[in-house]
Amino acid sequence: MKWICIILIIIFAVGSCKKWISVAPPITQLSNSTLFEDSVTANAAVSGIYGDMMTSFLGICGGNLTLLTGLQADEFQTYAAGSDQSAFYNNAINPASTNLQSLWKTAYKYIYESNAVLEGLSHSLKISSGARSQFEGEVKFLRAFCHFYLLQYFGNIPYVSTTDYRTNQEAVQISRKEIFQKIMQDLGDAIPLLSIDYHFSGGERARVNRSSALALMARVKLYDHDWVDAEQFASQVIGSGLYQLETDLSKVFLKNSSEAIWQLAPVNPSYNTWEGYEFILHGQPTSAPAQVALSNSLINSWEPGDARRAIWIDSIVVGPNTYFFPFKYEIQNGGNLQEYYMVLRLAEQYLIRAEARAMQNNFTGSVEDINAIRSRASLPLLSSISTQDSCLAMIGIERRHELFCEWGHRWFDLVRRHLANAVLSPIKPGWQDTDTLAPIPITEIQNDPNLIQNKGY
Repeated sequence: MKWICIILIIIFAVGSCKKWISVAPPITQLSNSTLFEDSVTANAAVSGIYGDMMTSFLGICGGNLTLLTGLQADEFQTYAAGSDQSAFYNNAINPASTNLQSLWKTAYKYIYESNAVLEGLSHSLKISSGARSQFEGEVKFLRAFCHFYLLQYFGNIPYVSTTDYRTNQEAVQISRKEIFQKIMQDLGDAIPLLSIDYHFSGGERARVNRSSALALMARVKLYDHDWVDAEQFASQVIGSGLYQLETDLSKVFLKNSSEAIWQLAPVNPSYNTWEGYEFILHGQPTSAPAQVALSNSLINSWEPGDARRAIWIDSIVVGPNTYFFPFKYEIQNGGNLQEYYMVLRLAEQYLIRAEARAMQNNFTGSVEDINAIRSRASLPLLSSISTQDSCLAMIGIERRHELFCEWGHRWFDLVRRHLANAVLSPIKPGWQDTDTLAPIPITEIQNDPNLIQNKGY
């Protein structure tokens, strides 16, 4: 097979990386003659994809997805009038938007890098079977992960599984059902290959293990309306004994918290997480925020006494006005790494299982899972719920408050549960039914004649 040389961003010399498997000097070029001569070089390439994911806020994994979907939904209010952010807030996204292009391009970049590693592994003869399994499991997970977010955000997309530029330049969109099948195939392949614990990463939860794949599979099954499997996969994560809900809410987003299933370790020595850097409003402001603050809709939605409202939201006062901001990440900048970027965590698995159980009319089991989340939030426990609609409504409330400003959960929940029109049309003057999908970036359509633009753009 003819290899296409590609550039990978590899290990960044930050604290947590030192605990991973030792790596050789950074590999910047892949070829069939130099790639993966041993486990060290293969590990460097896999590690490089994780590092790449955290190099910029604008990428799909850097925090920009949280910002843009929060604007599109009802989590953020924008103060950047006339900007690209304003277009997302008004659900009037320009297909030429640089933010939009960044989401698409970075996701496919990580997919391409994952495919390159898979192809490299297939040609290597000097990697131990255990290391080979772990690396293959990781990159198949990462490929599935990126395709999942592309599917939810853009709808029908190409599923890319090669580095062949000729094939990729003429890739065609496939149906949601087909993409889900391919995602589940990748995750199904990854689950038995991945390590059960985190010994391969020195105890750091900054690379994916078997529970990561199980957790993402639970979410995929939920989105695909496979309630039985969604419950089963979430139960495997919850019952693994590796994770527990943090009783102290201020510790949930710390590096290697007991709730973390998968986090991304920062690579920029000046910051912890990009979201902390971008969203925290500090200093002595004299005017409204330059970009965003939390919406009144979110601020006014909390149940009295909810500890999440008290701990995960902070505010600044400017004259007569108070502006609220997410405070899940409490460090705005600084090189002392205390917070890792949370990608998958245990609380979501309880909420996935609660919803899957509700859809199977197991309201007792669903209430047990809801109460696990409410108890940690210092809220009164629910006694019972007797109808599916009321159970799903309560789960929706808990998902909104538990997962706010995390990876677009609110936006994707409104879309997948067909609630976007009812919730957003009263507060978004220009709202249209077609706004539930973002446009395919215009540059991609120009480059690939087989791509078809989404309706409404």
